Amino acid sequence: TKKEHAQWIKKLKTKTTEKTWIIKLKGRPLGVVSLSNINYRKKTANWGFYIADESYQGKGIGSVTLYRLMKYVFEALCFNRMNTWVLEDNTNAIKMYEKFGFKKEKNNIIQTERNGKMITFINMSISEDNWPCINRKFKNSYPITVGMLEG
Repeated sequence: TKKEHAQWIKKLKTKTTEKTWIIKLKGRPLGVVSLSNINYRKKTANWGFYIADESYQGKGIGSVTLYRLMKYVFEALCFNRMNTWVLEDNTNAIKMYEKFGFKKEKNNIIQTERNGKMITFINMSISEDNWPCINRKFKNSYPITVGMLEG
């Protein structure tokens, strides 16, 4: 409900270990991207994103969003590492994350039951050491602009 969303946004603004942005294209909200488990001492964070409108999936918006988030994490925050969890069978997401230098963490999986079925999440991460190369590779690659506005 609108009330639940307003409460969620209000709560987000008070959290120091989470940041959430709305992904917008030409002013239209398409989804969210977030950092969680932000650890300023260790300089690490988990991240995730969601494109709600399926007609915009596969159009490069996820790549633009991930690139901009990486730029923020590695340049503005000066963090050392980004981590994410992805469904093992989400091959499109895994390919995109690998394109941006993320590696699967060996022996770091979570299995859980959802709707009576076992699902597996794998952990992927990238260190800031890889950022300069990724930045050079992609900084001029995206003709579309995606706005990321804090919650």
